Amino acid sequence: MAPNLAGRSCPLVAIPATPPGTRRSAVAHVQRAAEPTARRITDHDSVVLRNPITLQRVIDDLIAHNGEWAQDFAYGDLPTAPARHLAVVVCMDSRIDVFAALGLDLGEAHIIRNAGGIVTDDVIRSLVISQRFLNTTGIVVIQHTRCGMQTFSDDQLADALDEETGQRPTWKIGSFKDLDQSVKSSVRTIRHSPFIPHRDQVWGFVYDVETGKLRRIIGPDDQDQPLRAASAGE
Repeated sequence: MAPNLAGRSCPLVAIPATPPGTRRSAVAHVQRAAEPTARRITDHDSVVLRNPITLQRVIDDLIAHNGEWAQDFAYGDLPTAPARHLAVVVCMDSRIDVFAALGLDLGEAHIIRNAGGIVTDDVIRSLVISQRFLNTTGIVVIQHTRCGMQTFSDDQLADALDEETGQRPTWKIGSFKDLDQSVKSSVRTIRHSPFIPHRDQVWGFVYDVETGKLRRIIGPDDQDQPLRAASAGE
């Protein structure tokens, strides 16, 4: 049976330590920022780390499940455009079941996921296509408590990558300390994008990974307020 990871924070802490005398990887370098979280790993978790399931077995399980799923597949006639005219931007965290948490079914919304649920240039690209070609008009941004993106700074990761590869990332990392401010910042980014036609219907929420509840942070009726920098790397 797969281990229950509910309530676990940043997955970065699950990386085994680098042996003495070897060069630390970029992720291991950043991992030091999450050491307080690492100390919360239980004995059961440690056993799981020492006896990992092989990736090939995971892939085999996925393929087997897909065969069963396809036997009774009943969604082939769904229209391309989401039935609820909604796009949801949400963190990729594996503890969040977006469809179950929001009561959505297949074909009802676009789900756009990345690390942190941050509105990046690529999220804007997806939202533009979602609205201009697939008739969505509303946008929901969901970030969550105990997010791994709160355990390091932009500079920490950028410096580590530069040390390991000789190159600094050109893409936005988007780490943050203040969760509510990060949600507001992402909503504001959408509101200020000239490429998104329906940018007045945007909501921002925080999802609590311990209770499963959403907390409203900002909505269409809330005016833009001056925000302090949400990124821990700024």
